Amino acid sequence: MRDSVPVPLTAELLLAPEAALAMRTIRSETIPRQFFRWLARPAVSPECPSDFVDDQIQQLMDQMIAPMLEGASRDECRETRNAGSWLAALSRCIADGCSRHDLESGYRLLAASLLPLYRCLATGRLREGFRMSRLRLSETLCLIALCDELGCDFPGMLERLQYKASLHATIRENLRLEIVDVAALARHHVSGFNEEDGQFTRQSESDLAAFQQNVAEQRLENWADPDLLWRLAGELVAKKTEVVLPRSWIEVPVPWSSIGEHWSELVHLLVSADPREKRLQQDTMYSEATLRDIGDGYMGDTARAAVSSDESPAAYSRRRDADSQSACILEHTEALREPDGRYRDRTDGSVQGTCDDEESVAIAASAAVMELDHPKIMIAQIHSHNDPAFANVLRRQIAGCRTQCRGLALASIVVEPEDESDLQEICGSLDSGMTSWQQKFVNWVAEHPHSVAPYCFLTSDGELILCLVDLERGEATSFLRHGLVEVLTGKRLDGASGSALAKVLVPARYHVGIASASSPGAGLTPAQLIEAACRCLAAAKSQGKASIKSIEVY
Repeated sequence: MRDSVPVPLTAELLLAPEAALAMRTIRSETIPRQFFRWLARPAVSPECPSDFVDDQIQQLMDQMIAPMLEGASRDECRETRNAGSWLAALSRCIADGCSRHDLESGYRLLAASLLPLYRCLATGRLREGFRMSRLRLSETLCLIALCDELGCDFPGMLERLQYKASLHATIRENLRLEIVDVAALARHHVSGFNEEDGQFTRQSESDLAAFQQNVAEQRLENWADPDLLWRLAGELVAKKTEVVLPRSWIEVPVPWSSIGEHWSELVHLLVSADPREKRLQQDTMYSEATLRDIGDGYMGDTARAAVSSDESPAAYSRRRDADSQSACILEHTEALREPDGRYRDRTDGSVQGTCDDEESVAIAASAAVMELDHPKIMIAQIHSHNDPAFANVLRRQIAGCRTQCRGLALASIVVEPEDESDLQEICGSLDSGMTSWQQKFVNWVAEHPHSVAPYCFLTSDGELILCLVDLERGEATSFLRHGLVEVLTGKRLDGASGSALAKVLVPARYHVGIASASSPGAGLTPAQLIEAACRCLAAAKSQGKASIKSIEVY
Protein backbone atom coordinates (compact mmCIF):
# COMPACT_ATOMS: atom_id res chain seq x y z
CA MET A 1 0.00 0.00 0.00
CA ARG A 2 2.74 2.43 0.93
CA ASP A 3 4.32 1.93 -2.55
CA SER A 4 1.10 3.07 -4.25
CA VAL A 5 0.94 6.50 -2.65
CA PRO A 6 0.77 9.43 -2.64
CA VAL A 7 -2.49 9.38 -4.57
CA PRO A 8 -3.50 12.36 -6.75
CA LEU A 9 -6.65 14.17 -5.66
CA THR A 10 -6.43 17.16 -7.94
CA ALA A 11 -3.85 18.31 -10.41
CA GLU A 12 -1.94 19.99 -7.60
CA LEU A 13 -2.76 17.91 -4.50
CA LEU A 14 -1.27 14.54 -3.47
CA LEU A 15 -2.18 12.61 -0.35
CA ALA A 16 -0.59 9.87 1.70
CA PRO A 17 -3.03 7.03 2.49
CA GLU A 18 -3.47 8.17 6.13
CA ALA A 19 -4.47 11.65 4.97
CA ALA A 20 -6.74 10.36 2.23
CA LEU A 21 -8.49 7.98 4.62
CA ALA A 22 -8.91 10.78 7.15
CA MET A 23 -10.66 12.89 4.50
CA ARG A 24 -12.83 9.99 3.41
CA THR A 25 -13.72 9.25 7.03
CA ILE A 26 -14.74 12.87 7.66
CA ARG A 27 -16.88 12.85 4.51
CA SER A 28 -18.39 9.45 5.36
CA GLU A 29 -22.13 9.25 5.98
CA THR A 30 -21.74 6.12 8.13
CA ILE A 31 -19.53 7.80 10.76
CA PRO A 32 -21.13 11.02 12.08
CA ARG A 33 -18.67 13.90 11.99
CA GLN A 34 -20.00 15.12 15.34
CA PHE A 35 -18.17 12.22 16.99
CA PHE A 36 -14.77 13.41 15.81
CA ARG A 37 -15.60 16.97 16.83
CA TRP A 38 -16.47 15.82 20.34
CA LEU A 39 -13.46 13.51 20.57
CA ALA A 40 -11.21 16.42 19.61
CA ARG A 41 -12.81 19.13 21.78
CA PRO A 42 -15.41 17.72 24.20
CA ALA A 43 -15.76 20.95 26.19
CA VAL A 44 -17.13 22.96 23.23
CA SER A 45 -19.07 20.33 21.28
CA PRO A 46 -22.85 20.57 20.74
CA GLU A 47 -25.42 18.05 21.92
CA CYS A 48 -24.88 14.39 21.11
CA PRO A 49 -26.75 13.03 18.03
CA SER A 50 -29.85 11.34 19.41
CA ASP A 51 -29.97 8.67 16.68
CA PHE A 52 -27.27 6.65 18.45
CA VAL A 53 -28.23 7.25 22.09
CA ASP A 54 -29.77 4.43 24.07
CA ASP A 55 -31.09 5.36 27.54
CA GLN A 56 -29.93 2.14 29.19
CA ILE A 57 -26.44 2.36 27.73
CA GLN A 58 -26.22 6.02 28.70
CA GLN A 59 -27.21 5.19 32.29
CA LEU A 60 -24.52 2.50 32.36
CA MET A 61 -21.91 4.98 31.13
CA ASP A 62 -23.08 7.59 33.64
CA GLN A 63 -22.64 5.03 36.41
CA MET A 64 -19.03 4.54 35.34
CA ILE A 65 -18.26 8.28 35.14
CA ALA A 66 -20.06 9.39 38.33
CA PRO A 67 -17.36 8.18 40.80
CA MET A 68 -14.68 9.91 38.75
CA LEU A 69 -16.41 13.29 39.03
CA GLU A 70 -16.11 13.33 42.81
CA GLY A 71 -13.35 15.81 43.46
CA ALA A 72 -12.88 16.57 39.74
CA SER A 73 -11.73 20.05 38.73
CA ARG A 74 -13.98 22.56 37.00
CA ASP A 75 -12.21 21.97 33.68
CA GLU A 76 -12.63 18.21 34.03
CA CYS A 77 -16.33 18.60 34.76
CA ARG A 78 -16.72 20.85 31.73
CA GLU A 79 -14.90 18.38 29.48
CA THR A 80 -16.97 15.43 30.66
CA ARG A 81 -20.28 17.26 30.44
CA ASN A 82 -22.73 14.90 28.71
CA ALA A 83 -19.89 12.37 28.38
CA GLY A 84 -22.27 9.54 29.26
CA SER A 85 -24.49 10.20 26.25
CA TRP A 86 -21.53 10.65 23.91
CA LEU A 87 -19.81 7.46 25.07
CA ALA A 88 -23.10 5.58 24.74
CA ALA A 89 -23.58 6.90 21.20
CA LEU A 90 -19.99 6.09 20.23
CA SER A 91 -20.34 2.56 21.59
CA ARG A 92 -23.58 2.13 19.64
CA CYS A 93 -21.96 3.41 16.44
CA ILE A 94 -18.98 1.09 16.85
CA ALA A 95 -21.27 -1.86 17.59
CA ASP A 96 -23.24 -1.06 14.42
CA GLY A 97 -20.00 -1.07 12.45
CA CYS A 98 -18.99 -4.42 13.96
CA SER A 99 -22.40 -5.80 12.99
CA ARG A 100 -22.18 -4.36 9.48
CA HIS A 101 -18.84 -6.04 8.82
CA ASP A 102 -19.09 -9.15 11.05
CA LEU A 103 -16.11 -7.69 12.90
CA GLU A 104 -16.25 -9.53 16.20
CA SER A 105 -12.77 -8.27 17.18
CA GLY A 106 -14.17 -4.75 17.06
CA TYR A 107 -15.78 -5.36 20.45
CA ARG A 108 -12.41 -6.12 21.91
CA LEU A 109 -11.11 -2.89 20.37
CA LEU A 110 -13.99 -1.03 22.03
CA ALA A 111 -12.99 -2.57 25.38
CA ALA A 112 -9.41 -1.43 24.76
CA SER A 113 -10.68 2.07 24.02
CA LEU A 114 -12.57 2.26 27.33
CA LEU A 115 -9.77 0.84 29.47
CA PRO A 116 -8.09 4.23 30.07
CA LEU A 117 -11.38 5.53 31.49
CA TYR A 118 -11.80 2.42 33.60
CA ARG A 119 -8.31 3.04 34.96
CA CYS A 120 -9.47 6.41 36.28
CA LEU A 121 -11.59 4.55 38.85
CA ALA A 122 -8.31 3.80 40.62
CA THR A 123 -6.10 6.75 39.74
CA GLY A 124 -8.63 9.58 39.98
CA ARG A 125 -6.77 11.28 37.12
CA LEU A 126 -9.84 11.89 35.01
CA ARG A 127 -8.39 14.25 32.41
CA GLU A 128 -5.55 11.88 31.58
CA GLY A 129 -7.71 8.78 31.24
CA PHE A 130 -10.49 10.64 29.45
CA ARG A 131 -8.07 11.96 26.83
CA MET A 132 -6.48 8.54 26.21
CA SER A 133 -9.90 6.93 25.79
CA ARG A 134 -10.93 9.61 23.29
CA LEU A 135 -7.81 8.92 21.22
CA ARG A 136 -8.46 5.18 21.21
CA LEU A 137 -12.17 5.63 20.40
CA SER A 138 -11.34 7.81 17.40
CA GLU A 139 -9.00 5.08 16.14
CA THR A 140 -11.77 2.51 16.50
CA LEU A 141 -14.11 4.72 14.47
CA CYS A 142 -11.44 5.03 11.79
CA LEU A 143 -11.05 1.26 11.73
CA ILE A 144 -14.78 0.93 10.98
CA ALA A 145 -14.36 3.53 8.22
CA LEU A 146 -11.43 1.52 6.85
CA CYS A 147 -13.67 -1.55 6.68
CA ASP A 148 -16.19 0.54 4.72
CA GLU A 149 -13.48 1.63 2.29
CA LEU A 150 -11.74 -1.70 1.67
CA GLY A 151 -14.76 -4.00 1.63
CA CYS A 152 -15.43 -7.47 2.96
CA ASP A 153 -11.94 -8.89 2.32
CA PHE A 154 -10.40 -6.52 4.86
CA PRO A 155 -12.61 -7.42 7.88
CA GLY A 156 -12.06 -11.07 7.00
CA MET A 157 -8.31 -10.56 7.13
CA LEU A 158 -8.58 -8.87 10.53
CA GLU A 159 -10.62 -11.75 11.93
CA ARG A 160 -8.05 -14.29 10.70
CA LEU A 161 -5.09 -12.42 12.20
CA GLN A 162 -6.60 -10.90 15.34
CA TYR A 163 -5.04 -13.40 17.76
CA LYS A 164 -1.53 -12.97 16.37
CA ALA A 165 -1.30 -9.23 17.03
CA SER A 166 -3.39 -6.20 17.84
CA LEU A 167 -5.53 -4.71 15.08
CA HIS A 168 -3.23 -1.68 15.07
CA ALA A 169 -0.20 -3.90 14.49
CA THR A 170 -2.04 -6.04 11.93
CA ILE A 171 -2.93 -2.99 9.83
CA ARG A 172 0.58 -1.60 10.25
CA GLU A 173 2.28 -4.82 9.16
CA ASN A 174 -0.05 -5.81 6.33
CA LEU A 175 -1.02 -2.42 4.88
CA ARG A 176 1.82 -0.22 6.12
CA LEU A 177 -0.82 2.11 7.44
CA GLU A 178 -0.89 3.82 10.84
CA ILE A 179 -4.46 3.94 12.10
CA VAL A 180 -3.23 6.20 14.94
CA ASP A 181 -2.25 8.82 12.36
CA VAL A 182 -5.53 8.47 10.46
CA ALA A 183 -7.46 9.17 13.66
CA ALA A 184 -5.23 12.09 14.63
CA LEU A 185 -5.78 13.71 11.24
CA ALA A 186 -9.53 13.09 11.39
CA ARG A 187 -9.79 14.73 14.82
CA HIS A 188 -7.68 17.69 13.81
CA HIS A 189 -9.17 18.43 10.39
CA VAL A 190 -12.86 17.75 10.98
CA SER A 191 -13.12 21.41 11.99
CA GLY A 192 -11.80 22.35 8.54
CA PHE A 193 -14.66 20.63 6.73
CA ASN A 194 -17.62 22.71 5.56
CA GLU A 195 -20.89 20.84 5.99
CA GLU A 196 -22.76 22.99 3.45
CA ASP A 197 -20.53 22.62 0.39
CA GLY A 198 -18.76 19.40 1.43
CA GLN A 199 -15.30 20.96 0.99
CA PHE A 200 -12.21 21.28 3.17
CA THR A 201 -10.55 24.60 3.73
CA ARG A 202 -7.43 25.32 1.74
CA GLN A 203 -5.39 25.20 4.95
CA SER A 204 -6.67 21.71 5.81
CA GLU A 205 -6.00 20.47 2.28
CA SER A 206 -2.50 21.90 2.42
CA ASP A 207 -1.80 20.36 5.84
CA LEU A 208 -3.14 16.98 4.74
CA ALA A 209 -1.02 17.05 1.58
CA ALA A 210 2.06 17.81 3.68
CA PHE A 211 1.43 14.93 6.09
CA GLN A 212 4.16 12.35 6.55
CA GLN A 213 3.80 9.15 8.51
CA ASN A 214 4.67 9.23 12.24
CA VAL A 215 4.59 13.03 12.53
CA ALA A 216 1.02 13.39 13.81
CA GLU A 217 0.63 14.70 17.36
CA GLN A 218 0.24 11.72 19.67
CA ARG A 219 1.75 12.29 23.13
CA LEU A 220 0.76 8.81 24.21
CA GLU A 221 1.23 7.52 27.75
CA ASN A 222 3.11 4.21 27.98
CA TRP A 223 0.22 2.58 29.79
CA ALA A 224 -2.19 3.66 27.01
CA ASP A 225 -0.23 2.20 24.09
CA PRO A 226 -2.78 0.71 21.64
CA ASP A 227 -1.01 -2.65 21.42
CA LEU A 228 -0.83 -2.92 25.21
CA LEU A 229 -4.49 -1.98 25.64
CA TRP A 230 -5.42 -4.61 23.05
CA ARG A 231 -3.65 -7.27 25.14
CA LEU A 232 -5.31 -6.08 28.34
CA ALA A 233 -8.73 -5.96 26.68
CA GLY A 234 -8.32 -9.57 25.63
CA GLU A 235 -7.51 -10.45 29.21
CA LEU A 236 -10.47 -8.45 30.52
CA VAL A 237 -13.00 -10.35 28.41
CA ALA A 238 -11.30 -13.75 28.65
CA LYS A 239 -12.40 -16.37 31.13
CA LYS A 240 -8.87 -17.55 31.96
CA THR A 241 -5.76 -15.59 32.81
CA GLU A 242 -3.33 -15.39 29.91
CA VAL A 243 -1.55 -12.03 30.25
CA VAL A 244 0.99 -10.72 32.74
CA LEU A 245 0.21 -7.12 33.66
CA PRO A 246 2.96 -4.60 32.88
CA ARG A 247 4.34 -2.45 35.67
CA SER A 248 2.38 0.60 34.50
CA TRP A 249 -0.88 -1.22 35.30
CA ILE A 250 0.00 -2.75 38.68
CA GLU A 251 0.98 0.45 40.49
CA VAL A 252 -2.66 1.50 40.65
CA PRO A 253 -5.47 -0.53 42.30
CA VAL A 254 -7.58 -1.07 39.18
CA PRO A 255 -10.84 -2.85 40.20
CA TRP A 256 -10.74 -5.49 37.48
CA SER A 257 -13.74 -7.45 38.68
CA SER A 258 -16.01 -4.39 38.72
CA ILE A 259 -14.70 -3.40 35.30
CA GLY A 260 -15.39 -6.88 33.97
CA GLU A 261 -18.98 -6.71 35.19
CA HIS A 262 -19.52 -3.27 33.67
CA TRP A 263 -18.07 -4.35 30.33
CA SER A 264 -20.14 -7.53 30.24
CA GLU A 265 -23.34 -5.56 30.87
CA LEU A 266 -22.39 -2.99 28.23
CA VAL A 267 -21.90 -5.67 25.57
CA HIS A 268 -25.19 -7.30 26.52
CA LEU A 269 -27.00 -3.98 25.99
CA LEU A 270 -25.19 -3.20 22.75
CA VAL A 271 -25.97 -6.56 21.23
CA SER A 272 -29.53 -6.78 22.53
CA ALA A 273 -30.45 -3.27 21.35
CA ASP A 274 -29.60 -3.88 17.69
CA PRO A 275 -32.97 -4.31 15.90
CA ARG A 276 -31.35 -5.45 12.64
CA GLU A 277 -30.09 -8.71 14.12
CA LYS A 278 -31.96 -11.74 15.38
CA ARG A 279 -31.27 -13.57 18.57
CA LEU A 280 -29.39 -16.84 18.60
CA GLN A 281 -31.48 -19.96 18.99
CA GLN A 282 -30.77 -21.88 22.18
CA ASP A 283 -29.09 -24.67 20.24
CA THR A 284 -26.76 -22.39 18.28
CA MET A 285 -23.17 -23.36 18.96
CA TYR A 286 -20.46 -20.71 19.14
CA SER A 287 -16.81 -21.33 19.89
CA GLU A 288 -15.46 -20.09 23.23
CA ALA A 289 -13.04 -17.81 21.38
CA THR A 290 -15.89 -16.15 19.48
CA LEU A 291 -17.96 -15.56 22.61
CA ARG A 292 -14.92 -14.31 24.47
CA ASP A 293 -14.20 -11.64 21.87
CA ILE A 294 -17.70 -10.19 22.03
CA GLY A 295 -17.36 -9.71 25.71
CA ASP A 296 -18.75 -12.73 27.56
CA GLY A 297 -15.89 -12.91 30.01
CA TYR A 298 -17.77 -15.18 32.40
CA MET A 299 -18.93 -17.87 29.99
CA GLY A 300 -18.45 -21.47 31.09
CA ASP A 301 -16.92 -24.08 28.83
CA THR A 302 -19.52 -25.74 26.58
CA ALA A 303 -18.17 -29.05 27.78
CA ARG A 304 -19.58 -28.25 31.24
CA ALA A 305 -23.19 -27.97 30.04
CA ALA A 306 -24.35 -30.51 32.58
CA VAL A 307 -24.07 -29.88 36.32
CA SER A 308 -21.18 -31.93 37.68
CA SER A 309 -21.78 -33.87 40.86
CA ASP A 310 -19.11 -31.94 42.78
CA GLU A 311 -20.09 -28.45 41.60
CA SER A 312 -21.06 -26.16 44.45
CA PRO A 313 -24.47 -24.41 44.38
CA ALA A 314 -22.74 -21.02 44.17
CA ALA A 315 -20.57 -22.14 41.26
CA TYR A 316 -23.59 -23.61 39.48
CA SER A 317 -25.53 -20.37 39.98
CA ARG A 318 -22.71 -18.32 38.46
CA ARG A 319 -22.36 -20.71 35.53
CA ARG A 320 -26.11 -20.76 34.93
CA ASP A 321 -26.21 -16.95 34.80
CA ALA A 322 -23.25 -16.93 32.41
CA ASP A 323 -24.87 -19.50 30.12
CA SER A 324 -28.07 -17.46 30.09
CA GLN A 325 -26.13 -14.36 29.14
CA SER A 326 -24.23 -16.13 26.35
CA ALA A 327 -27.55 -17.11 24.78
CA CYS A 328 -28.21 -13.40 24.19
CA ILE A 329 -25.32 -13.03 21.74
CA LEU A 330 -26.78 -12.07 18.39
CA GLU A 331 -26.16 -13.36 14.89
CA HIS A 332 -24.73 -10.92 12.35
CA THR A 333 -26.94 -10.87 9.25
CA GLU A 334 -26.65 -7.55 7.44
CA ALA A 335 -24.95 -7.69 4.05
CA LEU A 336 -21.59 -5.99 3.71
CA ARG A 337 -21.36 -2.82 1.69
CA GLU A 338 -19.05 -2.61 -1.30
CA PRO A 339 -16.59 0.34 -1.26
CA ASP A 340 -17.02 3.17 -3.76
CA GLY A 341 -13.29 3.74 -4.04
CA ARG A 342 -10.02 2.95 -2.41
CA TYR A 343 -7.74 5.80 -1.35
CA ARG A 344 -8.67 8.38 -3.94
CA ASP A 345 -10.61 11.22 -2.30
CA ARG A 346 -12.98 13.24 -4.50
CA THR A 347 -12.26 16.90 -3.77
CA ASP A 348 -14.17 19.22 -6.11
CA GLY A 349 -12.77 22.36 -5.09
CA SER A 350 -8.72 15.93 12.66
CA VAL A 351 -0.31 7.80 39.62
CA GLN A 352 0.94 6.67 41.48
CA GLY A 353 0.08 8.57 44.72
CA THR A 354 0.65 8.10 48.42
CA CYS A 355 -1.48 10.85 49.96
CA ASP A 356 -4.19 9.97 52.47
CA ASP A 357 -7.05 10.67 50.06
CA GLU A 358 -5.65 8.38 47.37
CA GLU A 359 -4.96 5.69 49.96
CA SER A 360 -8.59 5.87 51.13
CA VAL A 361 -9.81 5.53 47.55
CA ALA A 362 -7.51 2.53 47.09
CA ILE A 363 -8.83 0.83 50.24
CA ALA A 364 -12.43 1.44 49.16
CA ALA A 365 -11.72 -0.01 45.72
CA SER A 366 -10.12 -3.10 47.28
CA ALA A 367 -13.14 -3.53 49.57
CA ALA A 368 -15.52 -3.33 46.62
CA VAL A 369 -13.59 -6.05 44.81
CA MET A 370 -13.60 -8.28 47.90
CA GLU A 371 -17.41 -8.34 47.90
CA LEU A 372 -17.49 -10.25 44.61
CA ASP A 373 -17.90 -14.01 44.81
CA HIS A 374 -15.67 -14.85 41.87
CA PRO A 375 -13.28 -12.01 41.00
CA LYS A 376 -11.07 -11.71 37.98
CA ILE A 377 -7.41 -12.57 38.67
CA MET A 378 -4.71 -10.55 36.96
CA ILE A 379 -1.02 -11.47 37.20
CA ALA A 380 1.43 -8.62 37.75
CA GLN A 381 5.10 -8.65 36.79
CA ILE A 382 7.41 -7.43 39.57
CA HIS A 383 11.18 -7.34 39.98
CA SER A 384 11.42 -9.10 43.34
CA HIS A 385 9.90 -9.25 46.82
CA ASN A 386 11.35 -5.80 47.48
CA ASP A 387 9.62 -4.20 44.51
CA PRO A 388 7.89 -0.98 45.71
CA ALA A 389 4.89 -1.64 43.46
CA PHE A 390 4.39 -5.03 45.11
CA ALA A 391 4.72 -3.50 48.59
CA ASN A 392 2.13 -0.83 47.76
CA VAL A 393 -0.45 -3.39 46.62
CA LEU A 394 0.20 -5.49 49.72
CA ARG A 395 -0.16 -2.39 51.92
CA ARG A 396 -3.58 -1.72 50.42
CA GLN A 397 -4.63 -5.33 51.00
CA ILE A 398 -3.52 -5.20 54.63
CA ALA A 399 -5.47 -1.97 55.18
CA GLY A 400 -8.58 -3.41 53.53
CA CYS A 401 -8.44 -6.61 55.59
CA ARG A 402 -7.88 -4.62 58.79
CA THR A 403 -10.92 -2.47 58.06
CA GLN A 404 -13.15 -5.47 57.36
CA CYS A 405 -11.64 -7.79 60.01
CA ARG A 406 -10.56 -10.36 57.44
CA GLY A 407 -7.62 -12.71 57.36
CA LEU A 408 -4.77 -12.39 54.88
CA ALA A 409 -2.17 -14.88 53.65
CA LEU A 410 0.90 -14.24 51.50
CA ALA A 411 2.34 -17.29 49.72
CA SER A 412 5.58 -17.62 47.73
CA ILE A 413 5.59 -20.66 45.41
CA VAL A 414 8.36 -22.34 43.44
CA VAL A 415 8.00 -25.43 41.22
CA GLU A 416 10.96 -27.24 39.66
CA PRO A 417 10.77 -30.16 37.21
CA GLU A 418 11.78 -33.57 38.50
CA ASP A 419 13.70 -34.33 35.31
CA GLU A 420 14.18 -33.03 31.77
CA SER A 421 11.13 -34.88 30.46
CA ASP A 422 8.91 -32.79 32.73
CA LEU A 423 10.64 -29.50 31.91
CA GLN A 424 8.53 -28.46 28.92
CA GLU A 425 5.22 -29.87 30.11
CA ILE A 426 5.35 -28.33 33.58
CA CYS A 427 7.83 -25.47 33.47
CA GLY A 428 7.85 -24.63 29.77
CA SER A 429 7.64 -20.90 29.05
CA LEU A 430 4.52 -19.45 27.43
CA ASP A 431 4.23 -16.38 25.22
CA SER A 432 2.90 -14.39 28.17
CA GLY A 433 6.08 -14.94 30.18
CA MET A 434 4.46 -17.42 32.54
CA THR A 435 5.26 -21.10 32.70
CA SER A 436 2.69 -23.82 32.08
CA TRP A 437 2.17 -24.63 35.74
CA GLN A 438 1.82 -20.98 36.71
CA GLN A 439 -0.94 -20.30 34.22
CA LYS A 440 -2.78 -23.51 35.12
CA PHE A 441 -2.44 -22.81 38.82
CA VAL A 442 -3.69 -19.23 38.59
CA ASN A 443 -6.68 -20.42 36.56
CA TRP A 444 -7.33 -23.10 39.20
CA VAL A 445 -7.28 -20.43 41.91
CA ALA A 446 -9.63 -18.22 39.90
CA GLU A 447 -12.19 -21.00 39.50
CA HIS A 448 -12.05 -22.25 43.09
CA PRO A 449 -15.14 -21.31 45.16
CA HIS A 450 -12.98 -20.52 48.23
CA SER A 451 -10.92 -17.98 46.33
CA VAL A 452 -11.75 -14.39 47.36
CA ALA A 453 -10.13 -11.43 45.59
CA PRO A 454 -6.70 -13.03 45.10
CA TYR A 455 -3.74 -11.06 43.82
CA CYS A 456 -0.98 -12.78 41.83
CA PHE A 457 2.56 -11.64 41.14
CA LEU A 458 5.36 -13.07 39.04
CA THR A 459 8.94 -12.16 39.95
CA SER A 460 11.82 -11.83 37.51
CA ASP A 461 13.20 -15.10 38.95
CA GLY A 462 10.00 -16.96 38.06
CA GLU A 463 8.58 -17.15 41.58
CA LEU A 464 4.78 -17.00 41.87
CA ILE A 465 3.39 -14.97 44.78
CA LEU A 466 -0.25 -15.12 45.88
CA CYS A 467 -2.07 -12.74 48.20
CA LEU A 468 -5.16 -14.54 49.55
CA VAL A 469 -8.04 -13.16 51.60
CA ASP A 470 -10.19 -15.00 54.17
CA LEU A 471 -7.88 -17.99 54.52
CA GLU A 472 -6.38 -18.89 57.89
CA ARG A 473 -2.91 -20.41 58.12
CA GLY A 474 -4.07 -24.03 57.99
CA GLU A 475 -6.69 -23.31 55.31
CA ALA A 476 -4.15 -21.58 53.10
CA THR A 477 -1.76 -24.53 53.44
CA SER A 478 -4.45 -27.05 52.47
CA PHE A 479 -5.76 -24.82 49.68
CA LEU A 480 -2.37 -24.42 48.02
CA ARG A 481 -1.39 -28.07 48.44
CA HIS A 482 -4.60 -29.26 46.78
CA GLY A 483 -4.14 -26.79 43.94
CA LEU A 484 -0.53 -27.69 43.23
CA VAL A 485 -1.21 -31.42 43.29
CA GLU A 486 -4.17 -31.07 40.92
CA VAL A 487 -2.29 -28.79 38.51
CA LEU A 488 0.90 -30.86 38.48
CA THR A 489 -0.78 -34.26 38.24
CA GLY A 490 -3.88 -33.35 36.24
CA LYS A 491 -6.03 -35.30 38.71
CA ARG A 492 -9.12 -33.81 40.35
CA LEU A 493 -9.02 -34.18 44.14
CA ASP A 494 -11.97 -33.96 46.50
CA GLY A 495 -11.99 -31.84 49.61
CA ALA A 496 -11.67 -34.88 51.91
CA SER A 497 -8.32 -36.05 50.54
CA GLY A 498 -6.50 -34.76 53.63
CA SER A 499 -3.36 -36.69 54.47
CA ALA A 500 -3.89 -38.88 51.39
CA LEU A 501 -2.22 -36.10 49.40
CA ALA A 502 1.11 -37.32 50.73
CA LYS A 503 0.65 -40.53 48.74
CA VAL A 504 0.03 -38.77 45.40
CA LEU A 505 2.97 -39.03 43.02
CA VAL A 506 3.82 -35.52 41.82
CA PRO A 507 6.17 -35.26 38.79
CA ALA A 508 7.91 -32.14 40.13
CA ARG A 509 9.32 -30.54 43.26
CA TYR A 510 7.22 -27.79 44.75
CA HIS A 511 8.00 -25.55 47.72
CA VAL A 512 5.73 -22.99 49.33
CA GLY A 513 6.29 -20.39 52.04
CA ILE A 514 3.19 -18.87 53.69
CA ALA A 515 2.91 -15.91 56.04
CA SER A 516 -0.60 -15.35 57.38
CA ALA A 517 -2.32 -12.81 59.60
CA SER A 518 -5.73 -13.84 60.89
CA SER A 519 -6.50 -10.28 61.96
CA PRO A 520 -3.97 -7.72 60.68
CA GLY A 521 -3.13 -5.23 63.40
CA ALA A 522 -2.36 -1.56 63.00
CA GLY A 523 1.38 -2.22 63.21
CA LEU A 524 1.54 -4.93 60.54
CA THR A 525 3.63 -3.85 57.56
CA PRO A 526 4.17 -5.36 54.10
CA ALA A 527 7.84 -5.92 54.96
CA GLN A 528 6.89 -8.16 57.90
CA LEU A 529 4.65 -10.38 55.77
CA ILE A 530 7.17 -10.51 52.92
CA GLU A 531 10.11 -11.37 55.19
CA ALA A 532 8.13 -14.10 56.95
CA ALA A 533 7.00 -15.67 53.66
CA CYS A 534 10.58 -15.64 52.34
CA ARG A 535 11.88 -17.36 55.50
CA CYS A 536 9.21 -20.04 55.20
CA LEU A 537 10.03 -20.60 51.52
CA ALA A 538 13.72 -20.98 52.32
CA ALA A 539 12.84 -23.51 55.02
CA ALA A 540 10.57 -25.41 52.61
CA LYS A 541 13.34 -25.62 50.01
CA SER A 542 15.62 -27.26 52.56
CA GLN A 543 13.05 -29.99 53.21
CA GLY A 544 11.70 -32.71 50.96
CA LYS A 545 10.46 -32.86 47.41
CA ALA A 546 7.04 -31.38 48.22
CA SER A 547 7.15 -29.07 51.20
CA ILE A 548 5.03 -26.24 52.56
CA LYS A 549 6.04 -24.12 55.53
CA SER A 550 3.84 -21.49 57.15
CA ILE A 551 3.90 -19.02 60.00
CA GLU A 552 1.42 -16.70 61.72
CA VAL A 553 2.46 -13.05 61.81
CA TYR A 554 1.11 -10.78 64.54
